[in-house]
Amino acid sequence: MKVLWAILCESSVTDKDTNNVSLFNIIEEVTIQGPTPAVESEPGSDSIVVPLGLNFVILWSRSNLEVPEKGQGRVRLLDPDGEVAPSREFEVDLTEFLRMRVGSRLPGLPSGKEGEHLFRVEGKVPDSDWKQMFELPLRVIVRSQDPD
Repeated sequence: MKVLWAILCESSVTDKDTNNVSLFNIIEEVTIQGPTPAVESEPGSDSIVVPLGLNFVILWSRSNLEVPEKGQGRVRLLDPDGEVAPSREFEVDLTEFLRMRVGSRLPGLPSGKEGEHLFRVEGKVPDSDWKQMFELPLRVIVRSQDPD
């Protein structure tokens, strides 16, 4: 299995008749007005989330279009210091169809750090190790607010 593309956007809509997807407001860079507006990611947790509201959409494909495949995928988010946020694994089932889209809604970034954040897409098939399949950078700029 392989990743054909991965996009970060504000929203996406899949047409129920054609199964085509429309991606709206593709995001390559975000500017946050400081101080960073942070909220706790979970009650009692030490981690924070910068609320942005993002969609991360990935298009998976069979490695060989003639051979059905099934495996696992995950997205790991690395902040500018290389710290990795917790990731969730998901099934990539290419047994019936040649391609598969996976979309996930992200409430925000778990780090308000300025710099390049990386969305690293990894995959694995049974009896293999995780393999990096795609990497998407997101530049975060933090601007300080002028005092009134």
